Amino acid sequence: MNQHGPAQHQQRTFQDEAMLWYRSLPPVTKFLFSSFVIEVLIGTVLVDFQYLAFIPGNVLKIRYPEAWRLFTAFFFQSFGLSFAFQLYFLYRYSFDLETSKFAGRPADYVFFLLFEAGLMLIIAGFLIPAGFDRLFLLNVSLVMAIVYTWSQYNRDMTVTFFFGLRFKALYFPAVLLLYEFLVLQGHVPWDMVLGIGTGHVYHWLMEEYPATGGRRWLTTPSILYRFFPSTSSSYSRPYGAAYTRPSSRETNQSGREHNWSGRGYRLG
Repeated sequence: MNQHGPAQHQQRTFQDEAMLWYRSLPPVTKFLFSSFVIEVLIGTVLVDFQYLAFIPGNVLKIRYPEAWRLFTAFFFQSFGLSFAFQLYFLYRYSFDLETSKFAGRPADYVFFLLFEAGLMLIIAGFLIPAGFDRLFLLNVSLVMAIVYTWSQYNRDMTVTFFFGLRFKALYFPAVLLLYEFLVLQGHVPWDMVLGIGTGHVYHWLMEEYPATGGRRWLTTPSILYRFFPSTSSSYSRPYGAAYTRPSSRETNQSGREHNWSGRGYRLG
């Protein structure tokens, strides 16, 4: 009568663990992760991905503008190994940014993502008519912007790549770009270039230029603080340690107060 009991119990345990893990994600990363998974399923099963891609002419139609493309272009990836890598990178480095650099400040992280997305859409809108077809989908660009920004605030951390190659996190985006360049047999991955470029613009305007005495041009709109108030919560990092998000918005803007130098992370 109960011969399937242990298997069912194990399945329930796995489901419970998966739900606990999902609920433990910080809110912005949870939204990004969920959007990515849901849209990949929709674009694989229900609709053609062309209805999700960023096509400037369709977005700017006078009648029936297809405004949803401004969102969906950032979250579709063909199901396969590339999808797994993109999902992992999105989860891993968004999690780290939200619980370290932007700890307790979801509004600032949302502003970072909105700035990146807006700048990408503007640039892609000009480049797509010129033949930059890789920019119809901007999921890789968004992930690379997150990775680039993470690398700037953790530049002395040691990253381990394929074949045991070790280097500082500062060079991680460049290594990924070179790897993709070789995979594409000499073709430039413009979507990755776009993500690194927009990530650099944000970091320069937010950190580097003000550090030289220049004006801080980027500030989070106050309305975002009303929708995404500062919080104080603890989240488990992907590699097990806990991080407590402070309630104050006055955190270290450099994001380098943690001495993570020397920790290795194997990708793939």
